[in-house]
Amino acid sequence: MDKINQEILSQLLITPQKPFLKISEELGISSITVKDRYEKMKKDGIIIGNTIMLNLSKIGYQGKAFIHITTSDNNNPEIIIKALEQIPNVFLVSRIIGEFDLLVMVVFRDLTELKDVINRIRAQPSVSKVETSITDDTMYPVTREYSQLRLF
Repeated sequence: MDKINQEILSQLLITPQKPFLKISEELGISSITVKDRYEKMKKDGIIIGNTIMLNLSKIGYQGKAFIHITTSDNNNPEIIIKALEQIPNVFLVSRIIGEFDLLVMVVFRDLTELKDVINRIRAQPSVSKVETSITDDTMYPVTREYSQLRLF
């Protein structure tokens, strides 16, 4: 990655919706060059799509939970991941390395709803241990990967 691409990315990190014309003026290059380089960085996987952030507290959610899961020894991780992804309010299931095998991120409206989600996770046959941390942070990145969450 050359210096021009780094400068374009720096501008977009500060203001993701900044027009290419404004970036080109600040960098002293043509807006066509900015657009072409942006498209190439997307094609090369440096820039991956566009994301918006939702403030879930504005639509009734109180926070997020980070659920660490240890699975039983003889399981197929793909099966448990698919099962967890089907639970309402789960927006991320990721394999992790360390004391736990999986990290599940959940949004919740109240503690009763969170308790229900945790109980559904514990009921999965391959789940042997569950630990939960919660936060009142309600910012939610909306990307294609997270778009399956049924918020409404």
